[in-house]
Amino acid sequence: MKPDVSLTITTPDQITFIDKPYSGAKAYTCARLRQAGFQVPDGVVVLATATDGDVATVPEHPWFDTVPANTLFAVRSSGIGEDSAGQSFAGIHQTLLDVPRADLPRAVTACRASALSPQALEYRRAKGLPLDAIQMGVLIQCMIHPIAAGVAFTVNPVSGAGYELVINSAWGVGEA
Repeated sequence: MKPDVSLTITTPDQITFIDKPYSGAKAYTCARLRQAGFQVPDGVVVLATATDGDVATVPEHPWFDTVPANTLFAVRSSGIGEDSAGQSFAGIHQTLLDVPRADLPRAVTACRASALSPQALEYRRAKGLPLDAIQMGVLIQCMIHPIAAGVAFTVNPVSGAGYELVINSAWGVGEA
């Protein structure tokens, strides 16, 4: 009998405010945008409370039966408390693209481990953030291949100017 992981692996359509402390800002925001009708790729969210055993069962989640067998996925870190008024972990945590279903546990594990990478720990030290309770949610979405991708900062990340919007973009999936 399979363990009930419904409390640790869920879909963006099922995420609520109660899940925010366990899903991470990226997964929570993408879920809320999707629920509001924006075109956000569907997928699943592995909450920070998931055990290694739960992660191993990710490919068995019933949601995966709703997509074609050859679908590839974007596996995206979603750190708990990673983005706020005082800090942004943009580009520090792991994202893996074009991941086949069978490789999802390995990719989720890599994303979770990136919360403890030397870069992430140094950023936390520099910002005076605690090192004793680091948690990571993971957002798994159907992979898309866009013409361009990027990130928008509502505060200039270099100068801190709150009146400047900075958009960094590149052709393709944004790896550049």
